[in-house]
Amino acid sequence: MTTGQKIVLLPLCLLLMVAALSWRLWLIALGFAVAVAAVVWLETEEGTDCERD
Repeated sequence: MTTGQKIVLLPLCLLLMVAALSWRLWLIALGFAVAVAAVVWLETEEGTDCERD
């Protein structure tokens, strides 16, 4: 592999790694958002049940 090819491949590999990491972080963030929304929804559901009694 020539130096020119290494110079081209290195930024490409870094870009792919960053894209993969950001995709995973986005999925993790989405998972946390869904979990928080579920907890908040369950708490509000329980709160409305308590108010009815």
